[in-house]
Amino acid sequence: MGVDITSPSSIKFEGNTYHHEQRWSFEPEKYELKWYKVKADYNGKIKRSWFYLIPIFGDKYLYIRFGLKIYPANYFDKFWLNKIEKEGWPKFKDRGLTAFTLRIRSRD
Repeated sequence: MGVDITSPSSIKFEGNTYHHEQRWSFEPEKYELKWYKVKADYNGKIKRSWFYLIPIFGDKYLYIRFGLKIYPANYFDKFWLNKIEKEGWPKFKDRGLTAFTLRIRSRD
């Protein structure tokens, strides 16, 4: 079922990346903590989403994501905003579910 996330009435972003990979972050050459927090209002319901990509050793990172599963790039990144305007929302990314993801990830 999920929540229609295509047009929040308000959205607040805080962090240093819109993406879940080092290479697409604001400063991709800096292999450091990447994170974001998003708070949005979808039809009167406040939803939050958190993401952290934490360096732990060598080229390994701890990937943590919880709250409403959304993709901030779809709201803020110029490339994705233009693409959505022309083609519509990406398939299967127009609804959000509450999720929790924890894994070890290698450098991109």
